[in-house]
Amino acid sequence: MKWIFHELMCGLNYCHQLNILHRDVKPANILLKASGEVKLCDFSLSKENVVHPMTTPVVTLWYRSPELLIGSNNYNFSIDTWAACCTFLEMLYGHPPFVGSQNTEISTLFSIFNTIGKPLKDDMIFGDDVVYESLPSQNLNLWIDLSFIIKTFVYNICKRPSSSEILKMLGSCEPKKFNIECLSRCNIYDSPPKGWEGVF
Repeated sequence: MKWIFHELMCGLNYCHQLNILHRDVKPANILLKASGEVKLCDFSLSKENVVHPMTTPVVTLWYRSPELLIGSNNYNFSIDTWAACCTFLEMLYGHPPFVGSQNTEISTLFSIFNTIGKPLKDDMIFGDDVVYESLPSQNLNLWIDLSFIIKTFVYNICKRPSSSEILKMLGSCEPKKFNIECLSRCNIYDSPPKGWEGVF
């Protein structure tokens, strides 16, 4: 798992160094070879990060960061790192971390609120018209204690780590060969399988 995520972040970091946002990071856009090679694909929504305001909507619903869910067209590279961390948790648990009760932006947004807590007034992405007191109270339950996940799942887009910072947090990583047959037959767990730490 760590190798796949490491290579995904390397690919995103390369894009970001070229000033390109991928804007659709999700498991379906990550290709694996049995040799251990990991490729990021589908650049149909990619855009150079030069013109503001940007277009919306971008990113598949379950991988959208909060600012995209409220329709903001002023976003940055952190939309890719948010989606990448959602993808990583989906690899671990077999389902995306923020799935609303309905397939809508508002239910996805409330799924985020219920997991990482409601935004504070100084979390720049939310305007004054939001009724903060009516939002769910904090329930920080991220299933896993990984600093890059905790630091990425914040509302303030300026406080999220960049792809290069996440790579530093991950540290060095040895290439892994994949047992494709095993990957295609693994069970989906509601919680991580016993001994998952050794896989990571």
